[in-house]
Amino acid sequence: MSRLRKLVAACLLAALGWVSATTVRQLSLPELLEAAAIGFRGTVSSVDVRLIDDEPWTEVTFDITDQLLAGSADEEPEENRVTLAFLGGSSGGTELAVALRPEFSPGDEVIVLAYEERYYSPVVGFNQGVWWLDDTGTWLDQNGVALAVTEDGQLTRAEPDPVAVGLDTDEVVQALRQALEDR
Repeated sequence: MSRLRKLVAACLLAALGWVSATTVRQLSLPELLEAAAIGFRGTVSSVDVRLIDDEPWTEVTFDITDQLLAGSADEEPEENRVTLAFLGGSSGGTELAVALRPEFSPGDEVIVLAYEERYYSPVVGFNQGVWWLDDTGTWLDQNGVALAVTEDGQLTRAEPDPVAVGLDTDEVVQALRQALEDR
């Protein structure tokens, strides 16, 4: 293969990798809290995919059990429900996979920090502002890192170690509410 062909092939491969990549900057917990316009504890009631402008969007509806941070002061969630739309999914023969997008199932109990504006993922930090309640009562993000409370009552992210940090479900929610109010 000639040198020119090798160079062209290398450039094409590099461009393909660049086009399909998703880059997300890791946010600190204070950055997540500061960026949130909406915050709630809730249960996923439905997950539906529909086409918007010929692209599949997954709409996730949450029944809010604890409003932590309302959106605009004028807006109250209708019937204690909120629906967030995420780019990707499969609908009518159109399929789009979005790497690192949070995945939800009906019945999931979650804490969500989200933006008000429409984005490919409305969750703050693309996927960093959501925690699922596991069977042990621990709020875990997609990477298995817990949302917890330190001995002095501060909200933190930590490996789930109940001896080192407080993982009590309601205590974590209260500390999150306080952290959002204090920002």
